[in-house]
Amino acid sequence: MTKAINKRIITAIICALLAVITAAFSVNIPASAAGNIGKAKAKSIALKDAKVKKKSATFIKCKLKKDDGVKQYDIEFLTKRYKYEYEIKAKNGKILDKEKEKIKNYKGNDIGKAKAKSIAVKDAGFKKSEVKFKKCRLDVDDGIRLYEVEFTKGSKKYEYDINSKSGKIIDKDIDYI
Repeated sequence: MTKAINKRIITAIICALLAVITAAFSVNIPASAAGNIGKAKAKSIALKDAKVKKKSATFIKCKLKKDDGVKQYDIEFLTKRYKYEYEIKAKNGKILDKEKEKIKNYKGNDIGKAKAKSIAVKDAGFKKSEVKFKKCRLDVDDGIRLYEVEFTKGSKKYEYDINSKSGKIIDKDIDYI
């Protein structure tokens, strides 16, 4: 009888341990606990290297990706005069690559996202209420600060690049989805 009770106790303990182990591995583990430095630390490393204060930066991208089997953070941010791009190793924060691009049209007022959307939609011949916006973000291309506006209407996708200072359409593309 004691052997049967001991077997039940051991079986119960093993089941409990398996349940705890299973629960531990099914929980979403934060990047830092998984051996990654995390997005906040990666951004901090890029800002420190660029000698830019956080309040002066506008982040437009911070994404964890794998390149040649190495996990890294792709980071892009803007200041008034420059666009910075960094690739930072996720495991230890080592800077793998960096670029700095001067912005030519930094002087003057920015038209803003709402105006950029309006310009694109009007050019396409629609009203804002008739389209579904997919993206509107500030970026720099060939030294020109611009808004990338993307929206869909029906079976077509519209992509616009709009100068962030003048509101001039730099490029547009219409594709079927």
